[in-house]
Amino acid sequence: MKSPDGYLHQDVGCDIYPRCLDCPLPKCRFDNNLGRARLELKTRNADIMLHHQAGEDLGQLATNFGLSKRTILRIISR
Repeated sequence: MKSPDGYLHQDVGCDIYPRCLDCPLPKCRFDNNLGRARLELKTRNADIMLHHQAGEDLGQLATNFGLSKRTILRIISR
């Protein structure tokens, strides 16, 4: 397959997304090691919000996610 820059390569993706050319990340994970970390944080924070909306209190969330109550409060206040 020919990439947008004109080089021939096999589009095998990475551990985050199976195809480079269809990847939703704004920067390649290999260009910036923060790509995976940010993706994991977004996923974790979204999961925290779902549990919070389901009625879990700060103490339960902190224990379940291994975070402090202050960190949980910061996440749900955004």
